[in-house]
Amino acid sequence: MYSNFFISLITVFFFILILVGLYTVTNFIIHFFKRYWRGFYRMSRYLYKRLHGEPESDAMHYAMHH
Repeated sequence: MYSNFFISLITVFFFILILVGLYTVTNFIIHFFKRYWRGFYRMSRYLYKRLHGEPESDAMHYAMHH
């Protein structure tokens, strides 16, 4: 019904569309983490200290100053 060239053209078009979409999503994720990485880092250190029995004030001090 359709020629092989036409099917290949459609396949390449959608493949390029998927690559552009993946690049865009990856770019958004990288910029999001660049902006908020310090907050994530501090929160993870705070949670680590709290889960290992540190008092809240000590864990917060450690998270903010290390």
